[in-house]
Amino acid sequence: MPRKAEHLTLTELKKMRAKADKDPDYSAMRADGKEPGLTAQARRGRVEFKYRYLSPVTRQRRTVLIGEFGDYPLEPAREKAAEYRRQVALGLDPQEVKVEEARQSLTLKDAVKLYLDDLEERATSGAGKRGKRSGYASAKRLLERNVLPRLGARRVLDVTSEDVRKLHRGMKSKSQANRSLTALSAVFGHLDRRELIPAGTNPARFVERHREDGQRRALTAEELERLGEVLATAERTGKVTVTEDGKTKSYAAHSSAVLAVRLLALTGMRAAEVLGHGTKARRNGREGLRWGDVDLDRGLAHLADTKAGGRQTRVLGAAAVALLKAAKPADAKPDWAVCPGKMARDKPFAGMGRIRRQLWEAAGIVATPEGKADLHSARHAYATVGAHLHSGRYIGAVAPLLGHGHQGRSVTERYISANPEALRPAADAIAGEIARILGLGEPGKVLEHPASRRRKSKG
Repeated sequence: MPRKAEHLTLTELKKMRAKADKDPDYSAMRADGKEPGLTAQARRGRVEFKYRYLSPVTRQRRTVLIGEFGDYPLEPAREKAAEYRRQVALGLDPQEVKVEEARQSLTLKDAVKLYLDDLEERATSGAGKRGKRSGYASAKRLLERNVLPRLGARRVLDVTSEDVRKLHRGMKSKSQANRSLTALSAVFGHLDRRELIPAGTNPARFVERHREDGQRRALTAEELERLGEVLATAERTGKVTVTEDGKTKSYAAHSSAVLAVRLLALTGMRAAEVLGHGTKARRNGREGLRWGDVDLDRGLAHLADTKAGGRQTRVLGAAAVALLKAAKPADAKPDWAVCPGKMARDKPFAGMGRIRRQLWEAAGIVATPEGKADLHSARHAYATVGAHLHSGRYIGAVAPLLGHGHQGRSVTERYISANPEALRPAADAIAGEIARILGLGEPGKVLEHPASRRRKSKG
């Protein structure tokens, strides 16, 4: 509570700010005797002017922020407090008036900044259910590139479903249009939660998304076989050879790229979980699988950051463990990347997209009517093998092996600790079968891929 009201002075305010700058835990409050209700509060390294009043609407004590001392001088703070006092006398709640003024003047550009700042804070702290670093980077890129140039200057309250529909239909790429629409809808959802727009008025909710063609598919057994041969050649020669316009060209194939593709195929991990989220993050060495995350004795990988949110432990099959043991340097340090870059051991490999395309072209892996095939298709192949191996014996283990099913669990399920060893037979069998197809294991030790059996029966 503030002490007995005396006139606030610049000297006293400067002393409070000096203490707050020196000690972030310093807390104090001073009331101004000249303007009733005006207070200066030191908290979290800042000194802020606030107006305290009894709401004429709810008859409850409320506080409205005026501004931070330094950006907001003392006399203007008193004038603002006097304005709030007059609003209370007229039966208005200053807090509600301030919110309404913000609603009326808020532009979409301002709204996007509010959303991205909140998303970045949640992604960095990991405190919220929504918000990841990869999601923040993607949303920022989509909104700044596709939405703000067209609608950024519009008032939020003036943006209609027809405006959003025109924006969505005006984009050439269906995929980009749908993802931009999702990001914009998230902005309005954030405004709704903060009560900056009337409830249920998100204009993006009513816009129909494009139907996207060429969804991702799993790599087939034949494609995995050819890919295994290409990877073996790349490992042996350090090059990948492709034919372009009738000409044969050779490109350098970094050993980390070969290791990454094999690891993704044998574990079903996401590329971001192994190589990190985005080039900037990888360059800064903040993300990607590290040797300290891998327990080769127990066959486990501890992932600090996953798409589902929070930490996860993935079970590694014997073939994946053997691959990692062979790749691990004798002097490896815990913070070294499992798939290191060209210049530093502690930074994950970057540039996977280009090499992946070259490897896929050399292996003859192309898009088909069933869908496109990219790096994530290796994860789909892992799931497909797991679902069909030995007449579906391991289908129930596929979701936990991939890291799915960690959200939306019942209260009872949250009390049950995961038992990685229960998944060990499935992990060994799935990784072993894919290793066999890739040419990394001995045939006959594990069951065949169902596609291979169908191929033989047709022959």
